[in-house]
Amino acid sequence: SSGINAEYGENSGDHALSCLTGGYSIMRHDGIRDLVAEICVYAGLKGVEKEKLLLPCGNHDFHHAANTAPDARMDVVVSGLWRDMQSAYMDVRIFHANAPSYLSDH
Repeated sequence: SSGINAEYGENSGDHALSCLTGGYSIMRHDGIRDLVAEICVYAGLKGVEKEKLLLPCGNHDFHHAANTAPDARMDVVVSGLWRDMQSAYMDVRIFHANAPSYLSDH
């Protein structure tokens, strides 16, 4: 066998955390996103929005990892988290910290 199954084993927890097939990584992402938004609402914060579209950025030169697509959006946007009338933008990132791609020899 080759690929991820040979590396992690067919039914291992590592495989479940690393496999991009089947939509589990999206479900984990959306679950954490929803939890963060719920916690903000529970804490009494106002203006909690999920998947809010960002304003177009035009022809500015951004870091190579920046999402400059016209439909770019943030996972959670909260008004008044740090200061009144100021928005906090949150991006949820799900990853498996022990995946071989994150490990280094040093």
